[in-house]
Formats: sequence, structure tokens, C-alpha cells
Amino acid sequence: MLICVVILWRSSVTYASENLEIQKAFDSVVKHIKADKKYKDLDVIERKSDKFNIKIAQNSGKSFDIYSTLKKAKDSFESGDNETAISLLNQIITKFPYHKNALIGLGNIYYANKEYKKAVEIYTRLLKEYPSNPYILKNFLTIISQYDPDLALSEMLKLHDIHKNYAPLLANLGLIYMKKEDYVKGKEYMTTAISLDENNIFYTYNLAVILDKLSDFKNATIFYLKLLNMATTLKDVSEKIPLYKVTARLKFIKLHSTHPKIS
Repeated sequence: MLICVVILWRSSVTYASENLEIQKAFDSVVKHIKADKKYKDLDVIERKSDKFNIKIAQNSGKSFDIYSTLKKAKDSFESGDNETAISLLNQIITKFPYHKNALIGLGNIYYANKEYKKAVEIYTRLLKEYPSNPYILKNFLTIISQYDPDLALSEMLKLHDIHKNYAPLLANLGLIYMKKEDYVKGKEYMTTAISLDENNIFYTYNLAVILDKLSDFKNATIFYLKLLNMATTLKDVSEKIPLYKVTARLKFIKLHSTHPKIS
């Protein structure tokens, strides 16, 4: 009877959404719908040449004011008029296909609209142009996880060959494997992510849940307790992580798991 209760209780354990750690990248979409200050006064755009892959300074001319167009797009987004914001950003991208802020703004709005396929297309273009930009990479991982988990796994494994020590990528791989219920693989990647970012509360939470799913109650308890300790120094954690469930889970493990599995 005890075993049945444990299994049923454990099946109800929820874990942090794959968005939680990097969702903060989208908390303020509008901050990336902006022009560089130098464009305001000089009305100059920098773009990459298709042929030579170098930056070229190009005068945009008075007929098209990129700064005011970006500002209008930002104002439209803030007022809830995403359609107009998208139209304005597309005007910029039509003239300057590699304008980073316009592309980021457009991709983020598509993400906010849950138009994941379009958002993936925009961020794929961005990633090809700016492969080392951490903000772009984080957003790409978030979007592709929502759009197609299998595609996300395939793309993330390719990125892992290039960015082997990039904690957000490793954590997202761990979360993808969690969704596939491959907790052994999930543990492998999440553990590596924590080794690179020991104070990340979301990694800590998800690793605790993975260990719990693997019936490794001893180590799960260690990370649940670490999580609660970390939460005491952070604001608004309870809004993102169900701390009351963590506390209840710890009590349950203490009462019913006298012989925890040790990894």
C-alpha cells in the first residue's frame, strides 16, 4: 500500500516550466525594440554585406527614419497593437535585413503572439548572423522548445557541439529530456548545468524533481533543501516555483522513505 501511495503522490509532482529560467528574457520585450543612440543623431544604419559578411555603414536617407519607426513600433506594442508593431518592424527589415534590434523585436512579438513557427524563423536568421550572442541564443532555445520539442532537441544537440559549457543550453536539454520522461539523460545535463551555475534556483529545483522522479530520495532531499535555503534570499520566488509543494514533498519523503535510493 505504501508503494502505491508513493507512486501516486510522485506522479503529481510538478516541475518548473522550461521557460522559467530564460523566460526573463521576454519579461520586457519592448526593451529590444529600440534604436542605438548613434542612429538618432546620425541617421546611419549598420548592416552586414551578404557577400563579404562585414559591417557597412549606410546612410538611410531622410525618406526613412529608422529611429522614429522603431519608436512607433515600441509604442504600438505597448498599447497592445501588435499588428501595427509587426508591420513597422517589417518595414525596417525589408530595407535592412540584418538589423538586429528590429529582428529581435519581431521575433519576440511573434513569440508573445504564440506564432512559434514565425518566431523560430526569425531567430534562426538571427542565430546565423550573431551565433555568439547569448540573448539571441537564450530566446531561440525558449521559442523552439515551445514550437517543436523534437526539433528543439535536435537543434540543441547541434548547438551543444559548439557551446559545451553554456549552462542555459545544458539546462534546456535537461528539461527537454524531462518532458520525454528520460530522467537519466535529464539528470546528466541538469547536473552539468548546475556545475557551471551553482546558484541558479531553477536548475536546482528541476534537478531535485529529476532525482525525485528517479526515486533517488536522498539526493532529491538535498537539492530540495538547498532550494528552500536559496529561496530565503530571493524575492518573488514563490510566484515562479511552488515552494509549498516542495515543503510538502520533503515532509512526505521524510515520513515514507526510510531507505532512499542513493545514486
